[in-house]
Amino acid sequence: MMLAMIVAALSFTACGGDDDDDVVNDSASLVGTWICTVADLGEWEPYVRDNTKPGDITRFNSDHTYESEGNNNDRGRWSLSGSKLTVISDYSSVQVPTTYTVTELSSTTLSISLSDDVLGMIYFSFRRQSY
Repeated sequence: MMLAMIVAALSFTACGGDDDDDVVNDSASLVGTWICTVADLGEWEPYVRDNTKPGDITRFNSDHTYESEGNNNDRGRWSLSGSKLTVISDYSSVQVPTTYTVTELSSTTLSISLSDDVLGMIYFSFRRQSY
């Protein structure tokens, strides 16, 4: 009887999960060429130099590198874990990772945001151009 209670208790606690981290489960779905359709920098605008603007293109490659063309000519490395997209620019002298929250990733749309307690929210939306 005690063994049955332990097994039942373990199965109930093991079934829980954090669905917020499961927005994206497949890094391959990010791979491709994306064109920026929305760049809402809000209060960040005066502090962010050479940022992505509508019309800019970003390629996420299968080897976990990326390239951006347009206002933000950048390249670096990316990783995707759950709903967290982390990019590290090769052009940054400090190599500090920036982690965005993926709010939507479908075959045609990528939406990401970055939140700061002082400066508020940055939001980008992209439309897929090709795989």
